[in-house]
Amino acid sequence: MSKRRICALIQPVDTHTYLIEWEGSPRRIRLMDVAPESATEASGRSPTEFGRQTLSWLRSEVVGEAREAEVELPAEAVVSNSNCLLGHLFIRGANICVRMVREGWSPCFEKYGHPSSYCEELEDAERWAIREGLGIWGGEHAETYWKLKRWWLLRAGQVERCRHAASMGEDILDARLDYDEIVKRAAVNAPSVIFADATNLFPLADGASLVQLGNPSRPLCAFFPATMRAFAQHLARQHVGNGKPNYLYFHGPLSMEGDQPQISVEVPNVVSSYPPRDLQ
Repeated sequence: MSKRRICALIQPVDTHTYLIEWEGSPRRIRLMDVAPESATEASGRSPTEFGRQTLSWLRSEVVGEAREAEVELPAEAVVSNSNCLLGHLFIRGANICVRMVREGWSPCFEKYGHPSSYCEELEDAERWAIREGLGIWGGEHAETYWKLKRWWLLRAGQVERCRHAASMGEDILDARLDYDEIVKRAAVNAPSVIFADATNLFPLADGASLVQLGNPSRPLCAFFPATMRAFAQHLARQHVGNGKPNYLYFHGPLSMEGDQPQISVEVPNVVSSYPPRDLQ
């Protein structure tokens, strides 16, 4: 079950991030399942004029004079790449995420899988916003969002397949959600199956290659010896970059290289776009 509680609302930090009082201390919460444009540089993303309009609307029409909000976190609390809590925020009973999508200030964000809660509400809200040509769906950037949506849905299908495999008992470690466990297993050189998005390729001077997995805030890579360099380059062409099916399963021994976990890829058949049962 999800965790819900009423918290003091301190202020919006950006269109997608709010400062709340959590367990007696200020804490940032990043809204789940939305991807509005930024109004400030607080998240490391470049602010846009539409982002500034979004934040102005949030402050005047949504937050107003409210001094408290109801916070809903997933049953197993997760944090964003910038160490914010991830969850849904309710002000005066209204889900901010659903309202933003319904009024065209944000798409429904499926880059890391379909919403695990409020999926029906978010998708229905987006359909109405598209039909009415609101916000991002009525301006010059609509085609950009359509392209992003196609890519996100491709990735979401990969994530859903992993979730299903894990629910059926497969021992899969998600690079985003299970990073601490990955580090623990790497410390004892445990063979593991890692599900991660390939984000970059780094050729090494000796002919070997490193493929960066996931987000740099949780450093993790796959090591390909010189004999596997051509295969690493092939994977990068097929899976690294926007618009591509980024997620892969890596099946092999984990180790610690300095303070960074690493999985070794010695042969091609330990890398797949399918869950581990299909690797065997």
